[in-house]
Amino acid sequence: MFKKPKKGMVKPMKRAFVYLLTFLFLLPCLAFASSIKAGAEGYATPDMLDETDNLFLSYTFNHSYPASGHRSKEGYKPLVGYIDPEGKLRDIFFDSFLFLPCVTPTEGNRALFRHDKYLPAIFSDWQMFIDDCFIDGYNIPALNQAVGEVKAELGSAYTSFKANVFLTILYPTQTQTDFGDVDGDGKTENFSNIEDRKKAVKWIVDTQIQRFNNGNYQNLNLVGFYWFEEFISTDSEERTLVTYMNDYVHSLKLKTIWIPYYTATGYNEWDTYGFNVACYQPNYMFVSAATKQRVTTACNTAKRLGMGIEIEAAYSMFTSVEYYNRYLDYLSICTTLGANQGIKMYYNEAVDGVFYTAYKSDIPEIRRIYDYTYKYASKTLNPAELIYVEEKPKYEGYDIISVGCPYTATSPYTNSTLGYGSVSGTELTDGVFGKSDYDTEWVAFHVSKTESDGCYHIDVDLGKTFDILTLFSLELHHLPGSGITLPESVEFLVSTNGSSYKSIGYAEFTRSAFAYNQATLTPDKPVTARFVRAKIKPGTHVFVFVSEMTIGVPKGSNVVPALRANKNAPVLVNNDEKYCALLGEQIKASAISGQFSHTVTIRTADGLAAGGSTMLGTGGTITYFHQGKQADTYSIVVFGDIDGDAEISSIDYLLTKKAFIGSVSLNAAQLAAADVNLDGSVDSLDILLIKRHIIGTDNIYTRIP
Repeated sequence: MFKKPKKGMVKPMKRAFVYLLTFLFLLPCLAFASSIKAGAEGYATPDMLDETDNLFLSYTFNHSYPASGHRSKEGYKPLVGYIDPEGKLRDIFFDSFLFLPCVTPTEGNRALFRHDKYLPAIFSDWQMFIDDCFIDGYNIPALNQAVGEVKAELGSAYTSFKANVFLTILYPTQTQTDFGDVDGDGKTENFSNIEDRKKAVKWIVDTQIQRFNNGNYQNLNLVGFYWFEEFISTDSEERTLVTYMNDYVHSLKLKTIWIPYYTATGYNEWDTYGFNVACYQPNYMFVSAATKQRVTTACNTAKRLGMGIEIEAAYSMFTSVEYYNRYLDYLSICTTLGANQGIKMYYNEAVDGVFYTAYKSDIPEIRRIYDYTYKYASKTLNPAELIYVEEKPKYEGYDIISVGCPYTATSPYTNSTLGYGSVSGTELTDGVFGKSDYDTEWVAFHVSKTESDGCYHIDVDLGKTFDILTLFSLELHHLPGSGITLPESVEFLVSTNGSSYKSIGYAEFTRSAFAYNQATLTPDKPVTARFVRAKIKPGTHVFVFVSEMTIGVPKGSNVVPALRANKNAPVLVNNDEKYCALLGEQIKASAISGQFSHTVTIRTADGLAAGGSTMLGTGGTITYFHQGKQADTYSIVVFGDIDGDAEISSIDYLLTKKAFIGSVSLNAAQLAAADVNLDGSVDSLDILLIKRHIIGTDNIYTRIP
């Protein structure tokens, strides 16, 4: 077998000596299967599998989406050979390739694997899978071409290199009683009969060998077969079938591999079934509750049982910080524990796949996945060089004042079955950024729900006017495969009154990995505004996903954010006139004390601290604190309660009437309380509304917006 220049393997003398003694002692009972390292202490090594070091899982045959199972020569070249960031081909990357089907149903909702949801496959399905592996211009023929070109570009030192190839043995499901005639005897195979299952196994092995040999692939070496089931049931027939499969493949001087999932039935007995090599799946990438300890445990288990480790990459790495970092955990832990020295197999989704996508990306974080993986594969990775990413964007140089602010927005699209059904009306300013593709932190806007100008609007109320606004940003999602793309444009507009807006410019898009795509505007001059609108023009697809709208001021400005009441709290905060209006009579201090964005102290009109049971009336005060310091004091207003006794009575009616005719003067808090219709003045309508409230024909609090 070919060995990379300067990276040849030297077998330890101790291991060679042990092999020799074993061979001499057990020679009478050993056949081809003697190459199996059953129960060996230490990871499976490349010499056990014709120098297979790094095996790439190349998925084929997706009946519904054929392109996802068809990899071209161009798609294989950066996998066969490592191409550095400058575009220079430097080395062999993956030396081996496994061809296996996508786990999607065939025509008639049949499956090439065990699945309760689908019907079992028939003979024609197996034939179509094989045909797809050898389809002109893709898959095995394309790999052969790619290897040839990589060899030629790397030079004469690589002339003898051939990529190892493994083919797949599909599972003959027992419930299939009418599979089709595989041996030409005129009878359909019935998989409730183990002999017919054996016939099918032999047929798929023989047929693929013949197809491979007929291809005359000068740059490929057929090493063996993969058993396409990730667990082995405990019934005796299953063991018999798997043992037969291994024995038959070994009789052809070929080898067998298996990739059980984490703690799968039979994983710790892989060697007793006759497999030459098994690689263990940690499944850390696919189990959200799993911690990175799972990878450590999987490595230790694989080492104890003489297995290799599967490295698992998924597209979620490109949209989720958490899963990007999980992949780095694989590389770091497996390197530290020595699993990179043994046989390594790599799951990376169907075409284009994670590694090819990373190779093509101009986003540094994503491109690094390709480079990191090569270093891991070539045993040159130093875990210290892995760059983990933060879970949220950093707005260095700014203090954020928009967190917790109320907003109105274009009606969102909701779909509870897809994960974005819970829209509370707080997501866009809650300070929580998107973590996964369809997390409830995302608000989905759909082209069917645009405003009259053809755009989506988000209007944030900062609570009071600021004159040094310098940061305006949206966090956006980009997942074209799900109809989610970046907007065509994002324009920011501002207002001091919430009705008339003026544009301050268009955002620039900053593409990054994961969900963090920002549309950000940093104006040349500070902006004065209380209300900020993001005007979002739809992109090329039907959805725009927004997670957060961020507004900031220069860091260290000592700006005090406006006091805000929690959503559904019985209080209305007016930051311009500095009062807190209670939305009801006889409200106790305990009902509002914890309902603000800041820590507050509450006092009655006579300056005494209000206990939890104290009824709050007009004239009391609420003082709030920011970063441990007193920020400002607001008057308490109870609409209709002019005398401050926490309820509306005839006295309040008379005081309002006298204020209207000018016979009595009211302070600012009392005037606000008397203006029950919030039109800015105390007039006859306020008097009438208070009277109706007292006699029970109306309720002024139902009129409060």
